Amino acid sequence: MMPNLDIVYRGLDQSPELTAVIESKIIKLKRFQEFIPKSHITIDVPHGRQRKCRTYRISVELNYNGKLVSVSNQSTNPYSAVANVFDTLTRQVKRSKRKIRSRRYHSKYPTGLSSD
Repeated sequence: MMPNLDIVYRGLDQSPELTAVIESKIIKLKRFQEFIPKSHITIDVPHGRQRKCRTYRISVELNYNGKLVSVSNQSTNPYSAVANVFDTLTRQVKRSKRKIRSRRYHSKYPTGLSSD
């Protein structure tokens, strides 16, 4: 298990396969953001849904660049919920990185200089 990864299972037994999938998704996410100091993942089954038509809720809290990003998703298949959550996280990290690059570029080369 990765040292900065915290996975919590509520209302269901811990699954090594699901943990391995989550760890691989975090590793793929680190391609876009190298330093992720803390990530907290909660996998739970809401109360009253433990027998028929199980719904899995996946919540991910990710801390990077001094920001806390929280994403959650519900699905009847835990693997598809994990995939959807990490797709959303990947989009958010890419967008954040693009904004930072844009700010750096525009602060380095300002447009609309006035000569007074």
